[in-house]
Amino acid sequence: MDEVHELLETFEQYDNVHLPRLVQTLHATIEGRDFDLDIANAILRLYRFYPSDFDADTAASILMGALMQLPENDFTLCLSLLHPSSLEHEKVKQVLHMHELLETCDFVEFWAYLREHEDLLDLKLKSPVEYDDLTDEEYERMQNGEEVEPRILHEEMVLTCHLSDFKTSILEYIAHIVTATYQTIPKSTIEKLTGDLD
Repeated sequence: MDEVHELLETFEQYDNVHLPRLVQTLHATIEGRDFDLDIANAILRLYRFYPSDFDADTAASILMGALMQLPENDFTLCLSLLHPSSLEHEKVKQVLHMHELLETCDFVEFWAYLREHEDLLDLKLKSPVEYDDLTDEEYERMQNGEEVEPRILHEEMVLTCHLSDFKTSILEYIAHIVTATYQTIPKSTIEKLTGDLD
């Protein structure tokens, strides 16, 4: 992963040839329960620069990971990198609605909405085809006008994982809000705000 962070410090981060590696690294960090905002932002920037590479499931997955970081501003940062047209995709809209419910402290409605959309906890990140670098000889042939067939390292993959800690992260956010707002609160109200979870 250090290699990827080094890449993010160079101009190379803006080349979509690195998108597969970034998506695969982000998947590993999410699976390891450690959302990496820098990698997420790099992917979203590439989607902005290369709209044909955009994948709504991956964008929604990134937003779900960012939502788990509340009260930090990861979600807002990620959202600001999305092209307005990408906000029209159904899964992205669903995550935006959940964020709105949390930001407006409508926790009861949030839990009801999440129960209806449990599938959002199953992330799908699409890693595009990854090609091998050209050799010096192939590059020279290409410069001379010859057609060079690229070598595929990895076919397109859909990487999946389940956000098992999502509810816990949201409960921590709710606890943060409740403790900042109330000195005392009835147990029945707490049960409603936490979605009657055990």
